[in-house]
Amino acid sequence: MSGELHSKDEIVGYCSDLYNRTRTLWRSLEGQYPTWECRFSILYGPPILRPDLLILGSNPGFDPDDLYPEEILTWPKDNEYTTQDWPLARRLRSIFASADLDYLLERSLGTNLIFFKSKCLGRHKETGLGWADNPLEIRRQLETYCAQEVGNLVEALEPKAVLVLGLAVFDKVTDEVVPVLGAKDRRVAAIGWMNGTKTFGMIHPTGAQVSNWDWSIVTKVLATELGGT
Repeated sequence: MSGELHSKDEIVGYCSDLYNRTRTLWRSLEGQYPTWECRFSILYGPPILRPDLLILGSNPGFDPDDLYPEEILTWPKDNEYTTQDWPLARRLRSIFASADLDYLLERSLGTNLIFFKSKCLGRHKETGLGWADNPLEIRRQLETYCAQEVGNLVEALEPKAVLVLGLAVFDKVTDEVVPVLGAKDRRVAAIGWMNGTKTFGMIHPTGAQVSNWDWSIVTKVLATELGGT
């Protein structure tokens, strides 16, 4: 992406174009991969120029009960991390409250490394709607597209800090990593840089079993690293 965006109208226009580009790509692949009907979702709230925090996940989960026509047209009206009842949203609210960072979650904007929805990143035996159930060529095409667009989006938004949900995603997007170890020397968080922006990664809030002790370490480091944002 060339040039800088200096106003709210410019960042809104940029994100509108991103939705249009993604919708055009998605429609061009109709019927060519199993998760096509799962659609896509890009932002978890209205665009914010220079948000205090950008939250980056892996990809949106798919639940047929959550589909609504506008999601492929534009972003939600409110920050869904603070308004929705999904397990991830509830967990993030709990983590940020424990770190005394409720205000920061409210001023955050969320997206994913992959915009396209699926039941999981691997194969999903029950439905065949896992990301890995899609043809390799299609996955590579969409992952390459999203990686480029996410990089451009971070550059356009100019967030003050980035929080990555899941250390596998963190490892893909950062450099200069400093690990944070929990019990038994398990890596539970990490600190690095993404596009020149300080980035904090944590084990996924709704992922594998994690002890309360390890979560207390994550919360303390989260408060230290992002408390001044």
